[in-house]
Parts: sequence; C-alpha cells; structure tokens
Amino acid sequence: MTNPAQLSKFIRFHLGEMGAQNAHHEFEHLARHIAKLRLYSNILPATGPVSSGGDGGRDFETYTTQLKPSSFARTSFAARSSGNSLVVFPCSLEKKIDAKIRADLNLLCEDEEIKEVCYFCEANLPIAKRRRLIAEAQAKGMLLQIFDGSAIAELLAEAELFWIAQEFLHIPAELAPEFPSNDSYIQHRTAWKSRSALPVSRPDFASIKAGLRRSTFETYARGDLSFWQEKMTGFLVKEAPREIVRDAIYEIVVAQLRGRDEMTSKIDALSDFFSDMEAHANVGQLDDAVTLLTYSFGAFWRGVLRVDPEFLFNYRAKLAQILNAELEAAAGPGRRTGLLNAYARLELLPSHPGQVLDNQLAVCRWHAMLDSAVAAPLFPIDEFCDFLGTMLKSFGEDKELLALAERADELLSDRAGKDAIGRKAMDRALAFLEQGNSLASIRELHKTKTKWFSGERLTDAFDVLLLLSEQYRGLGLAYAAKYYAMAARGLAHQAPRNTDVAISKATFDILDAEDSAGNSFAYLQLFPVLIAAHIEHDESPFDLEKHPRLHGAIGQLAALLGLLKTRDPSTRSAIDDTISIWPAPLRELILTNADNPAGFWHTESDGDGWTSIEAAFLDRPFGDLGPKRCVNWEASGICWHCRFDNTYSVAPAAEQLIAEFQLVSAALGDRDLGIVCCDVNLEIKVNPNCTTIAVTPSGTEAGRFLVDLPVSDRGPDDMPYTVAAFGTVLYACSVLTDEELMEKFDVTVLEAPFIGRPYVELYRDIMPAELFSEAVRVSNRPLESERQFRTTAECFLPWFHGPGPNYDEGRAIADIGLRYSRIIPSIQYTIRNLISDPASHQRLLKLRQEGLRDWEILVVVGNIALNQRLGERQGQSVEVWRNLGQAIMEQPESPEQALDPVLFTDEHFSACMSAYHGAFLNSWQLRYPECAKPAAIEQFLKFRYRLRDLDLEHIDIFGWKHDAADAVE
Repeated sequence: MTNPAQLSKFIRFHLGEMGAQNAHHEFEHLARHIAKLRLYSNILPATGPVSSGGDGGRDFETYTTQLKPSSFARTSFAARSSGNSLVVFPCSLEKKIDAKIRADLNLLCEDEEIKEVCYFCEANLPIAKRRRLIAEAQAKGMLLQIFDGSAIAELLAEAELFWIAQEFLHIPAELAPEFPSNDSYIQHRTAWKSRSALPVSRPDFASIKAGLRRSTFETYARGDLSFWQEKMTGFLVKEAPREIVRDAIYEIVVAQLRGRDEMTSKIDALSDFFSDMEAHANVGQLDDAVTLLTYSFGAFWRGVLRVDPEFLFNYRAKLAQILNAELEAAAGPGRRTGLLNAYARLELLPSHPGQVLDNQLAVCRWHAMLDSAVAAPLFPIDEFCDFLGTMLKSFGEDKELLALAERADELLSDRAGKDAIGRKAMDRALAFLEQGNSLASIRELHKTKTKWFSGERLTDAFDVLLLLSEQYRGLGLAYAAKYYAMAARGLAHQAPRNTDVAISKATFDILDAEDSAGNSFAYLQLFPVLIAAHIEHDESPFDLEKHPRLHGAIGQLAALLGLLKTRDPSTRSAIDDTISIWPAPLRELILTNADNPAGFWHTESDGDGWTSIEAAFLDRPFGDLGPKRCVNWEASGICWHCRFDNTYSVAPAAEQLIAEFQLVSAALGDRDLGIVCCDVNLEIKVNPNCTTIAVTPSGTEAGRFLVDLPVSDRGPDDMPYTVAAFGTVLYACSVLTDEELMEKFDVTVLEAPFIGRPYVELYRDIMPAELFSEAVRVSNRPLESERQFRTTAECFLPWFHGPGPNYDEGRAIADIGLRYSRIIPSIQYTIRNLISDPASHQRLLKLRQEGLRDWEILVVVGNIALNQRLGERQGQSVEVWRNLGQAIMEQPESPEQALDPVLFTDEHFSACMSAYHGAFLNSWQLRYPECAKPAAIEQFLKFRYRLRDLDLEHIDIFGWKHDAADAVE
C-alpha cells in the first residue's frame, strides 16, 4: 500500500503526461468529477474539449437549482449546491498558466452573472502569482479558486477520489489508498477478490450487487466501482438465465451513471436490456425498465449519454405499448396497481421531440392506481408516499401532486395509522423548507401537528410547534409565532422528556417573537423567566460561547437599553424596577454593554440610527408602552393597524385576535384573494355585552373597523366567528364578490388558529398580572412615538400579484381593439381641439409619460366628453340617461360637436380616471373594494391586469409622431 505522499507524487507525474498526450478532453472530465465531489453538486457536464477553447472560458459550469445550500439540508446535493449562483470551471493544460488564467478572467468578467471561477490547471502556480490573480479577479467582482497540478494530485490521492485517477490517468488499482472505516465492507471486498461469480447463482448476484451499490452511492467506496462492475459482468454470459443477465445490465449501467456520471459507453448494454422487454413483463421488471429509461433520458439531457434521441423515443413507445397490453390483460387489482404506477412514471418522459411536459397524465394514472390500491393490500403505499415527497422536492408546490399526496396519506392512514401520515407530511414540510417555500411547509406542518397531537407523540409535536413558530416569525407574523412558541412551552410541561431544555428553547422563541414585534418592555420583563428555565439544570449556564442564543439576547437587551437611554431617558429611568430583578452578573454585563460608546446607538447619527431601527424590528421598539397599544403588521398586501387599551384585561385578548388573524392570513397566503394593497385600522375593545367576536365598519372612515371581544376566553368553538370576522375585513380589501371570497376558505383555515389552549390562557401562564406592570406600561410611551416608523425588514407574507381573477390576455387585447374602434369616432374632432391647444396637449403628453397607453387616455377623454354632453340634459331617468349615453358614444362626432379644451381640466381627468378604473374592474366581473384608494387600484390593475403593458397597432391619434391635422384623417 503506497502512502499518500508517494501516491500524490505518482499521480502528479501522470498528470504532467496529459499535456504531452494531448489529453485535454480527459483532463476536463477529471476536473469535473473532482469539482462535483469536492466543490458543488449542481454541475453540468463538459460541452467540448479544452483544446477547442471551451465555451467562452467555461469548460463546464453550474446550473440553477432552487435547493438552497445549507448545513441543515437533508440531502448532500442540496447541502453542496451553489443554489442560484453561477460558478464556472475553466480547465487548461498550458504551461504558461498565469497568462492563460488572466486572459480567461478578462473574457469571463464580461458576464455579470458569474460570481465564482474555479480554475483547474496542470501546471503548478507559485503562491505569489496565485494571490495576484485572486486579487485581480476580486477587483472584477469574481471569487477565484485555483487548483494546480499539485493540488489536484493531492485530491486524487484521497480514497474517495482515487477512482478518478484510475479512470482518467490509468493508475493501477493496487496503489489504491485504504479506506478509513467500514470493516464489514472491506471484508466483503476482500472475499470477492479471489472469487468469480457463478452465472446461475442468485446469492452471488445479490452479494456482488451489494458491493456495487455501495461503491456507487458511498464516496468512501467509489474507488472500487470498476472492481464490482467487472465482477458483475460475470453474469453477462450465455450460461446465465436471461433474467439475471438483464438484472446485471441494469446494475452495471446505473452504477456507471450514478458513480461515474457517464452513460455513453453503455449504449450497447442499454439496447440489450430494452430489446426483449415484452418477454419480461412482471411488474418489477417493467418498473426497472421505466427507471432505466428515466435515467437514460436524464443522462441524454445532461450530455452524458450521446445518442440519437430516436433511440430513446422508440424504446419509450415500445414500453408504453407493452404497458397498455398488460393493463388490458391484468388480472386482479394488485398487478393493475403496479402497472399503473409504472405507467405513471413513464408519463413523466416525453413521447416525441419538443413535447412540453406536465404532470397531468402521470397524476391521472396515479389516481387510477390509488383506486386499485384500495383492494391491493400488499401494494407498498408507504414507499409511494416517499416517492411523492421526492417529486414535490423536485417540482415544488404542485397542487395536483399535493392532492395526490392527500389521497395516498388517507390510504396509508387506513393501513399504518395517523402516525405514518404525520411522518410523510413532515418529510414534505422539510422538503419545502429546503426550497424556501414557507407557506407550503406550514401547510404540511399543520397536517403533522394534527396527526401527532396525542399523548404518544407529544415530544415530536413540541418540535413541530417550534418549527411552525420559526416559520411564522420568518414571514413577519410575530404574534402567530408567539402563539405557537407559547403553546410549545405549555406542551413541554407535559412531555415525558428533558422538559427543562424544551421549556428554555420555547421561552427563547417567545422572547424572539416579542422582540421582533417591538414588544421591548415584555422582552425585558420575560428575561428573568428565560434565565430561570435556562440555568436550572445547565452546568455552565453563563458560558456564552456554549449558549449563542443567550449571548444574542444579552446583546439585544444592551442595545434596547442603550437606545432608550439615548432617545428617551425618562422612560429608561422608569423601567429600573423591571431591570432590578435580573440576575446580578447578567444585569451588570448588560448595563455595561448598554453604556459602551462603540454601540450603534451612540455612534450613528439620529437619522442613520432610526434607519437601523426600522430595519431591525417589525414594529416600533417599546411599542407595548403607553395607555394605547398600536400593533402594526403586514400580510398579503394589507397593512394592519390594531389599537387597544394597554391593560391586562384587554391586551392579551387583543393579542389573541391579532395572532389568529395572522394565522388565517398565512393559511390563505397562497390563494388569490384579489387583494388590493390597502390599510386596515381595527379599534379593539373588550365588551361585557358581547358573547362572541363582532366586527363592524366604523362608518366614519373607509378601512376602519370596530372590533368587540367578549370578556370570556375564546376557545375552539369561537374559531368560525373569528374566521368570519377576518372575512368581513378581507371583503373590504378584495375585488372578489362575497361568494367568490368564501370559496377560498376551507377547513385548513380553521385548523391553524387553535392549538389546544387559548392564547389568553397561555399568555397569563408566562405573564401574570404582577409581572405585566400595568402602571409602568400606561404611564410611559413607545420609543419616539411622535416619529413615523415604517419597518424595512424584508420578511413579510407577500402580496399575491400574478394574473388577476378571470384574467385572459386574449380577451384583454380584444377589448383594447374595441375601445379604439368605438371611442375614436365619437371624439375625433374633440381630440383635434385638444392636441391643437398647447396646455391640453401638454396634459395629454404628461399622461403618456406616466405610462398610460393611448387607448386608456382615449377612454378618459371619452368619459369626460360624455359627462359634459350628458350634463347638458339634466332631469332624465336612469334608464333614459343610460340609453342616451350609449347613443352618444355610438354616434360619430361632427366638427360642430367638438368640445372646447377648457372643459378638460385636471380635476376632470382625475375624477374620470378613478371612475374608469372602477369600470375596468366591473368589466372583469370584479368589485371596487371599500378600503382601496385610487392609487392602489391603479397599481392593482397594472400588476394583475397588465393595464399599462398591452396595446395594439393603431393610428397616431394624439399626434405623437406627426402633425395633429394628419392624426385624425
């Protein structure tokens, strides 16, 4: 066995020979495999040999993936991906390498998307030149890493990468370094070194398959891949049964693709496997055929299987024909279920070049499969649920697949119980988290919560509650986050495990929610509660390196006290009693840090400091002080402003309502509610005459509502009333009708707002009346309450801004054509007057510069003209008035009927613009919501109905291009 230093030198020698052998293509492949195993997982294969100059300095590069790189990723691919960042990998065998690298960097810097360059070269590069090149790349806005010959040789000498040296440098296998672990595998490999497979022996096949699978999927055994493939070829002989031959081909080809990322060398083996599929038509064999064909398509798309595409499409058609015939002849639900599952997976592959794929055909077959699976108790439904989880990880939040998962979960529940459904929902939730899709993850976590909220799974339910709290906080829904964190803390008291750690963890999350919400006084009040839970069973509770969350809390408390001292000294003095109960060592540490002159509250200017505060909090710091609380939050385009008395009898109930509204907002967050961005003001009171929640418009101001809450705690029976109250407010912000809006609500909207105990009850557990300090709260004020606070923290539940309800682009374009054809004749000479008048023409030009299309300007001008003409004929009934207006619009205008430009004032334009927006909404069967302001309606129509995007070719009616006299010819 060669030691690593000797092996590295041996490999370095063979690397040096690659240039002499003109082995540019092999060097490129060698570098790509190193990059995939040591740098990034999402790498496209090479597109051409190095000698041809690559592709603009890119010999291979990463592709975009939505799986974000994270140390918490559940797959090695996601953990090592570059995410959305573009990384390119030039390769070179040139000897004068510094000049070559510099030339390639100059070429690559022209592409602003490139963030990182990883350069592989055979020539060694002195460290001084390396640093100089890295600095030059940094100046061009790129990160540069250089792997020269010595670095590559040392990498290839590692046990996990040695197979690359074997494959491309033809290093003898006996020089392979020993693996550091896994004695059982080493014994297995050693046993087969002196053995050959008995071609008719299934036990031998299974033993070799185990070794081949290990070397394919485990990096520590990758160097043995060729060894096991060669052993597997012992079954590719005439003496072996055809079933074993086909199984051996399958294993060899898959190992080549998954272990070597190459498939072209196995084309003959693929042809052999697919040649007699019809003679091997049990469900398992057909399933293998679909899997191998899927691998083949994927390898072809990525360029690692170079073959005529007809090769794949012909076998795809043949396999579909076989499956159709077998389904017609299928006897019994078990076989039919398996065949439908295989056929559904086949539907995910294109049947002809250029086909645009969707999941619909596959989903239909899977639904048929589940119909059969009800009577097929041996069908592995658990495995199918896992497969759907993998699909959702690839396709994201696909509604058809999620509906399929619901059905599969129901079947799994019948067979394995609700615990199994909870596990599958949890797997899907974690997959959505990897994609950064919080709303989809929250939905699956609620399913898990529902299934696991029982005595035997309370410890797992605790983790789910905290994960939900974290997701809500990430969406800017601090009170929803606080609710779930308080529920987790309450549950921890019941859970049969290390409850002290659990209680501490949940209390940290409660404080984080209070802090982000701007409830800084509560944050200070609850700090001793946190410390009590933290230190009781920890051997070193004040070791800040061991407890980073405590370290962060101390820093935040110091910052809050520092801010208060510099910006509101009187309030700072008023909270001395609150601070006095903190543990002495921590209190002194926090107060010392608060007085640190290097703190941003001392060093930043007044304006910059306030900007920093707005970026750090969702709502005004110390917003829980003052006789009236004002809680502000945003979700789905609505800015909520909730006011209530800052008393112990009102504040907990008001916070519960806010938490519930936030939870309902999140439950509806992925649905198109037709929301127009607007402000909502809630005046919340506790009314002893109320038996349940009541919401009524104030009647004095649009967007203001009076909310009456009962004195008694609201529990699960009150949830329908809470959701109805939310719907009342939502209706005032939506363009949808009442019926359309209610269709968006389902049982999931009711599930989220209640988690076992009412918010108020949990609130009182952690914040008793004496700790609440009502006198201190009402006699002080929020931080700089006279100053406007608008958070800039980017963590809000986003506004739904895709194509609007009922929107159809073809219809929108047709409507524009009708407007041109109908309006121009009715005001053609009025337009001539307007564009001849300098002031009026300037007014029209301003509208166009603001983005209005000509058809929209025509509509507004036409409405002003119509109002002027109708105004001359007062005293008519509504019906006569409507008919008269229609007749005026349909009658071509004569020169004598042209209106004077003085009638077209700014006020008229503004009023008719707003009226037209209402008419535009009505044309799409939408309503004008009470809370919406004209500017918000305009933005809604621009984003959701392409108000300012679409137009048609038309005559230059306003004379933008030539004389006004020619414009109306």
